[in-house]
Amino acid sequence: MTDRVRAPAMAWVRPALLMGGAALLVYVTIRLGWRDILAMVVGLRWALAPVVGLYAAHQLLRAVALTLCVAHGRLPFIDAVQVRLAGESIQFLTFSGPIVAEPTKAWLLARRGIFPSEGLAATLGEYIASSLAASLLAVAGLTYVLHVLTPGGVVRVAAISVLAGMTAFAVGCVAAIAARVHVIGALLRLAGRVRPVGRALHGQHERIGAAEDALLEIFRGDAGRGRRLRLVA
Repeated sequence: MTDRVRAPAMAWVRPALLMGGAALLVYVTIRLGWRDILAMVVGLRWALAPVVGLYAAHQLLRAVALTLCVAHGRLPFIDAVQVRLAGESIQFLTFSGPIVAEPTKAWLLARRGIFPSEGLAATLGEYIASSLAASLLAVAGLTYVLHVLTPGGVVRVAAISVLAGMTAFAVGCVAAIAARVHVIGALLRLAGRVRPVGRALHGQHERIGAAEDALLEIFRGDAGRGRRLRLVA
């Protein structure tokens, strides 16, 4: 399918997402009450500026990470910020989490001239890098809590459980990148044994493999990934 055919077919997506998100925002505002929302904002007082500043810095840093995940600096910083904010808006307004937000970011990157496989890899690369950084911070924080604050009972059990999970995630990510293990492809092949999923994935394994190759090469610093992606885009 060419871009000329695909563009009209996808033209309704952005207005639909915008209207759906706006409708949900209105519903939540009515449900919670605008007076209560305003009272909570006013109650923050001096803390409001640092909170907003930290969140803005977080989004800007993740936008920088997204630009670094696209080969040859082909994604301007402003475009990366717009893609990030669009994805975050969808995630928070629809309560869908990364399941909808991350593919939407990859689609927005494709509309900016990034090859689909590379856009998906860049989106997943930025998300995994952010999750890995969060897990390392969680490991450091929970280690401090366990050794310095020494909680007991249920709190200690919960802290140890989360610490073990975050450690396993971090070690698994590093090991998969170092060994070039195609975890996503393996999971999709396993899911493909279910007939409806297998039909949906039919003919897409080459593109999925290319995207996962690019994902691994983002972390390994391979600048030549763009040329290979053009062969399957």
